[in-house]
Amino acid sequence: MKFTQRCWLKDYINFNTEQRKHAKTAFEKDFFKLLNNAVYGKTMENLRNRVKVDIVQTKKRAEKLVASPAFHAFTIFDENLVAVQRKLTKLCLNRPIQVGFVIL
Repeated sequence: MKFTQRCWLKDYINFNTEQRKHAKTAFEKDFFKLLNNAVYGKTMENLRNRVKVDIVQTKKRAEKLVASPAFHAFTIFDENLVAVQRKLTKLCLNRPIQVGFVIL
């Protein structure tokens, strides 16, 4: 494996920090802070905690999903509406968590 180290986020972070310093309202300050925090958050996102939610309106479909090995939980909204949570059966680990560790 080979890589070239560089500060690829530096310009983006500095731009948002400057915009935050010059912001006139609390909304603008919070917005530019959120833009920087979101980059960090996406690098540290744990994809293993995701679930798939199916909204079903028939008893037959709900029973089929509940019988699945991936079944996690369900919520009944009314007699004809149920949300069924399932764990993901396939997972693509495509987040650069190493970047998040370096930021800390």
